[in-house]
Amino acid sequence: MKLFTKLAPLALCLVAACAGTGTDSNTSSALPHGEWIGNNEDMDQVVRFAVVDANPSEFYDRTIWVEANAYAVCKKMQCWMQIEDEGHWATVRWDSGCGGSYKFPEDAVGGRVVVQGDLYPKELTEEQIAALEQAGKPVPAEPYEFNVTAVMVVED
Repeated sequence: MKLFTKLAPLALCLVAACAGTGTDSNTSSALPHGEWIGNNEDMDQVVRFAVVDANPSEFYDRTIWVEANAYAVCKKMQCWMQIEDEGHWATVRWDSGCGGSYKFPEDAVGGRVVVQGDLYPKELTEEQIAALEQAGKPVPAEPYEFNVTAVMVVED
């Protein structure tokens, strides 16, 4: 009983310390580290791509930093990269277009990346919708375009 009385305050402190900081699990409290490619700005908050993809209009017309897994990179010119986070997928492109000043790093595939860029609403044409349906892919309820100005491969 005496041992319990002495250890109880310590256990309570440990539980309180592990309870969390109150930060949202959808954003990173500790900013990731790595080397940037492109025109990066000072990163203030990183949002998981799954959160952005679930409500894209909340992120329109401003620079955002999005963390995701790099799934694929264009093998010909490295002008696009597919990202994935919790089952949410997107293809991001350099804002300068294909053949611009920067290339997505092919060695990023399979690792975590942070992409910096701007989200804009996008209208799909009837042909684009038909192509998605024919390929068996879902037609997004809120289509958008994500133009990237910088990318960082996250270091462990």
